[in-house]
Amino acid sequence: MPPTASRPSSTSGSIASAGERENRTKKCQIGLFADLTPTPTVRAYQLRLWLSLLAYVLLCAVRCIGLAGTKLESAQAEDALPE
Repeated sequence: MPPTASRPSSTSGSIASAGERENRTKKCQIGLFADLTPTPTVRAYQLRLWLSLLAYVLLCAVRCIGLAGTKLESAQAEDALPE
């Protein structure tokens, strides 16, 4: 049997695994994207950025300090969604 005869099965398997990887990636990215909220000035955008950063740092601190040793320590928003 020539080597090219086995390619369709390996190609279809790699296509399926590539599609599966893409679906997993999309599922993980759900929590990363948010609606755009345009701001009229650069200063307003900077304020929004600083507040987002502050909220992220606060959440990380709560997770590391307050939830250490619990099952919620590594929880993500997608974990709360029904399947």
